[in-house]
Amino acid sequence: MQNHHQEHHWNPATPIQLGSYDLFVLLNILRPDLIIDQESFEHMAEPNSFINHAIDLVRMQKQDWAMQAAEKLDEAAATSWGLAIFRHNPEFSRIHAQLSQNAVSMEERVRLITDIEDLHTFSGIIDRTVVLDKRLYEGPVELIGKQVELLFHEEERDLVEIRYKQQSYGILKQVDLNVNCRVKRDKNNDPVISGGNSTPQSGRIWEVES
Repeated sequence: MQNHHQEHHWNPATPIQLGSYDLFVLLNILRPDLIIDQESFEHMAEPNSFINHAIDLVRMQKQDWAMQAAEKLDEAAATSWGLAIFRHNPEFSRIHAQLSQNAVSMEERVRLITDIEDLHTFSGIIDRTVVLDKRLYEGPVELIGKQVELLFHEEERDLVEIRYKQQSYGILKQVDLNVNCRVKRDKNNDPVISGGNSTPQSGRIWEVES
C-alpha cells in the first residue's frame, strides 16, 4: 500500500462557491449550534453581499474605489446583523477609517483585501475546510493560516491525517456534501439535517519515524 502526503496552506480567505441553500446546508452541518435554521442563516448572511462588493472595489482599484468600498461597508453595518455586530467591532471601525483616508498605499490596499474578507460573517466557519480529491474535510481551528501536511493512503481517502511541524493533529473530519438524502423538513416545513456517522477526530494513520 502506497502512502501519500500533500502540503496544504490552511487559508482563511479561501471561498466555497455554493448556492445559497447548499451553503446553508453545509454550514448547518459544520455549526448547527450557530446556523440553526434558514432564518438564522439569512440573518447572518445579509451583510455579505455588501462585503463582497467592497472587496471587488478594492481589488479593481477604479476611481474613488476607497470611498465606494467604505460606503459598501456602511451598507453592511446597516443590516440587522451589522447593527448588532459591526457597529461595536474595533476592527471594522479601523478598516472603515482606513478606507476613508485620502490616500491608501499599494501595500495597505493589498492588506485591506484580506482584512475585509475576514469581515465575511461565515469566514470563521468556512476557513476550517479543505478539499482533497473532491471531498471536503474539516480541520482544527488552531491550524488556520498554517502550512500543514495531509497524509493518506491512496486506497483509503476516508482517512486523512493532518500534521503540523511533525506533530499529528489526528484524522480530519469529512463533511458530508451528499446531504440531499439527509435533508428532511419539520412540522413548520423548515429544513432539518438528520444525524449520521462521523469520522473520528483523533488518531494516526501511521507512525512517523523520528
